[in-house]
Amino acid sequence: MKALRSIETSFRAMRLVSIVAIIGMAISVIGGFMFYNIAINQSSNQIYILSDNGSIALARKSSVSSEREIETKDHILAFHERLYNLDNNEEQISYTLNKASYLGDTKQILASYKEINYYNNLIQRNFIQRVYKDSIKLSDNFSQGIFYGHLIINGSNTRGTKALHTQFNVTKGLDRVESNPHGLFITNIRVIREDLITTINH
Repeated sequence: MKALRSIETSFRAMRLVSIVAIIGMAISVIGGFMFYNIAINQSSNQIYILSDNGSIALARKSSVSSEREIETKDHILAFHERLYNLDNNEEQISYTLNKASYLGDTKQILASYKEINYYNNLIQRNFIQRVYKDSIKLSDNFSQGIFYGHLIINGSNTRGTKALHTQFNVTKGLDRVESNPHGLFITNIRVIREDLITTINH
């Protein structure tokens, strides 16, 4: 009788040890799986950049949405710089405006400026004009935007500052080429504010 009890006790002890071992293995497997998933997720958000000197730098990927926003704003700024960064030289003005036409539809806005002899005045008065971004606001799907900036116009004797606000649509899905690396195109641009803020005589 004692032998049977001893055997039964041994079986119970073995079952308990087996259950504990199985639970321990399950916890280890689940923990390992979770650790693996975390590691994979972290690594998928990282990229390695090879610099010119051969060293490798670690960078974190941004989300698709934030990357698209950055690209769109960069494209908008580049378009405005090509449209408004002008020297008092007819060839430079023509070259710069032609580069702007690869990033957006410039026909209507150029026609309106030419109608008031805007470019001729820059040349005749020896003005150099530069545009500076204050901010860019985009719609949720990045298909529409407003550029808030200002123009600095330097002459031989004067320096003027003009507010510049434009509104436009952004077309996506174009081929990325050297003249348009973001594959975007600005359309229906219109100036909603452009007026003189300050004038300083040298």
